[in-house]
Amino acid sequence: MRRQRHAAWVVLIGLTAFNAWHSQYRGIWNPVSVIGSLNLSADRVERLRTVDPSLRSNGSYDGQFFYLIALDPLLVHKTWLPLFSDPVYRYQRALYPLLAHAAALGRARALPYSLLGINVLFFLVGGWAVHRLARRNGWSRWVLAGYLANTGLIFCVFRTLAEPVAMALCLAGILAWRGHAGRLKRALGAGCFALGVLAREPFVIVPLSVAAWEWIAEKRSLRRAAALVIATVLPFLIWLSYLHVRLPSSPPYYHAIDSGSIVERGIGFGRLSIPFVGIVQESLSGLRELSTSTEVKRTLSLSAVAIALCVWAAVTFSRRPSFWGFLCLTQAGFVSVLRGDIWNYHAGSARVLITLFVFATMLAADEIAANRLRSGRTLARGEPPR
Repeated sequence: MRRQRHAAWVVLIGLTAFNAWHSQYRGIWNPVSVIGSLNLSADRVERLRTVDPSLRSNGSYDGQFFYLIALDPLLVHKTWLPLFSDPVYRYQRALYPLLAHAAALGRARALPYSLLGINVLFFLVGGWAVHRLARRNGWSRWVLAGYLANTGLIFCVFRTLAEPVAMALCLAGILAWRGHAGRLKRALGAGCFALGVLAREPFVIVPLSVAAWEWIAEKRSLRRAAALVIATVLPFLIWLSYLHVRLPSSPPYYHAIDSGSIVERGIGFGRLSIPFVGIVQESLSGLRELSTSTEVKRTLSLSAVAIALCVWAAVTFSRRPSFWGFLCLTQAGFVSVLRGDIWNYHAGSARVLITLFVFATMLAADEIAANRLRSGRTLARGEPPR
């Protein structure tokens, strides 16, 4: 028991320290930086500059697509579709640019600031949800520090990506849905989950895991689990159907990437591989393709920590099955089969690891609280602590 508690403290404090170190590379927020990442032709550059003459090139990142989507989030005009290589894939993440469009009152020049402001707001909302969950479960306050230091979240806040919105909504969904919640709170929780999926589709794993755990482990009704799944997935499917009606069909995203790219090499199909094989392959390729020692250290350290957390989650869950252990385990399974350039580009891998890092800190805090409780019961019975 003592060794398990010490291991949990190592994960909680060590992961927080690792995130804090890694967050030194959080990117510098640039109000507008679109052209460079889209590889646009000269005429397309000029078309985009008609929206905002200050648009300029300053490195590439996916957040620039959210800027473009926010110009027309509901596809009313479809003016900017020629700027996308795969509009259906990009437009799946509808919620974040829609909120930015509403906050900016549709003004293009205000969109970069509304995108940043919304991310800061939801980052803080996520911290509030973690704080409430910590109080509810009697966790150490370190868990909030672990969330606030999360390197992927901090990077996404500064680079106007959708993960902070999706993570905050999923945490709020857990807070509302779990516990002795009435129907109104459960409806609120399901709504938060549904919005989280509309912000970033891989976050659907969170509500599906919640439903599976409650039905299988806690013996809740199948009707309740099915209601959560339907309420979570249906809005996304409706939006996806709308996209296919409004947009021309396009190939899967990984087919749009050049055949010589990292995604197309090695064992696997598309973005998926045999567990851990993709991580190792792409991390090793990073040794050849990354240009600085800092990039190599950050890339390999993220890969090593990801693999270590996957193993730790599996071992911890096998010893004491728990709700937070199950959430961490399902995220670990998802991460383990991913492959592609995310594993040799440390910013991309930090984004993918957000949920695993967040749930790992929560599992560690939950393990510490559970071990403390077991130790108290053991001492109350007059037995020596193990």
